[in-house]
Amino acid sequence: MKKNELKVSVIIENGMVRKEMVEIFYSEDYDLLNNFDGNRLGSDEQKESGNYSANEIKAFDSRVNKLVASMQKRIADGKEGFDKNFPILVAVIDGKKVNIDGQGRKAACKRLGIGFWYRILDQKFDTMKDLINYTISINTTASSWKITDKYKAWAIANDRKDLLEIMLDCTKKFDIAENLTLMVLFKNQNVCKKNNFNIDNIKIKTYTEQAKIDLYEILNFRQELINAIKGLRDSEGHKVAIKKEECLHAIVNFYCQNSKLNRTIAVKYVAEYYQKSDMKIFTANTTLFEKFLNRCALNHDEKI
Repeated sequence: MKKNELKVSVIIENGMVRKEMVEIFYSEDYDLLNNFDGNRLGSDEQKESGNYSANEIKAFDSRVNKLVASMQKRIADGKEGFDKNFPILVAVIDGKKVNIDGQGRKAACKRLGIGFWYRILDQKFDTMKDLINYTISINTTASSWKITDKYKAWAIANDRKDLLEIMLDCTKKFDIAENLTLMVLFKNQNVCKKNNFNIDNIKIKTYTEQAKIDLYEILNFRQELINAIKGLRDSEGHKVAIKKEECLHAIVNFYCQNSKLNRTIAVKYVAEYYQKSDMKIFTANTTLFEKFLNRCALNHDEKI
């Protein structure tokens, strides 16, 4: 068994790169480091929990497969599989070692049956909330957290189980990103932008029971539209998806203005006019797609 080492380690935190002398530890015990609920999917065992969407599992496997390939190349080059210059980052809380950055690397090591190196943070955490909020704030790996990971972690850390349950349920049922679920719930496209994680936007947000009902109605309508055009081509012979964020904003706006509309008829005309229109134009932004929906569903005799 390898001994502990003092090592100059590369630290990337909040976008800044620095080197510092740290004590690192070696282990081949894959159960030594605990994952926590606020972190993103980080082990093959967690995949079976039912708390992660198909897309999250796919992203995890892709991430770990790349790490496995990188480690295999290092081994083939005569190096140690795990690069000790980038140790797993560990915090201690309630006497337990918690993996806060490096779950994918540990999973890759387990798949290969090799050991890993880790370092323990000097910083102390009194509560799991403090630990989760710290984990959200750091950016220490090449594969940093997605915006959806941060929203779920924040909900766990701040006892917003209501939002967490809604996000998880909608991700499973409608294959939609967590931040977009919140955007629809609050009917505000500026609340949870993909490239701007700002928890101040939602920490004081509340919603009514009707807003929750509307959320599922809107996402069902969106899914019906997606299913209706599946396999179809537009007037230019292209298959143009309507899953992107701009289209969802348009669907929300359209629904809010026409909640009493017969959805079956609306979906029928959208599918019909999809094939007659250049959808690359109509899906270019929210305004144009909303215009398309209005023309199809409300004024379907009018030329698109």
